[in-house]
Amino acid sequence: MDDLRPDSPKGKVITALRATIRGIRLVILRLKLRKKFSYGENVTFGPNSSLMVPEFIKLGSNFSVGRNFFVQTNVKCGNDCLISSDVSFVGHDHHINEAGFNCYWSGRKAPSTITLEGDNFIGYRSTIIGNINVGKGSIIAAGSVVIKDVPEESVVAGIPARIVGKRKR
Repeated sequence: MDDLRPDSPKGKVITALRATIRGIRLVILRLKLRKKFSYGENVTFGPNSSLMVPEFIKLGSNFSVGRNFFVQTNVKCGNDCLISSDVSFVGHDHHINEAGFNCYWSGRKAPSTITLEGDNFIGYRSTIIGNINVGKGSIIAAGSVVIKDVPEESVVAGIPARIVGKRKR
């Protein structure tokens, strides 16, 4: 295993290969989304990320996402955001209470926007639904479903997500 350490010859090749693959993923996303996608420095996406962005996705610097990231709404992220695997950002975008229409034919609302103000961590298999603002420095625990705004420096968990603590700095 010593030959796979980052400072070994094989380790350096593997590290360079991983960086190249991350760069290729970013180029593919950029080509697919064209003018809808803007980002800062040091932005990485894990494999199988799916971005179905209605209008825009704006990412700050130092943004990293694990595998199977799913986006179906507008997104604004500040700097220093870390998103685990199997996380979903979805809109609250169907008219379900329209008189005279069933769910299938009722149409869609205007796209939602999910905002991460920065210095955020989103835990494994969390889902954020609708027009949500996640305050600066907040953490969303694994498996949470967020349906309300999250105040700054808060830790939220559960279904639906509720404040379970404050970050201590």
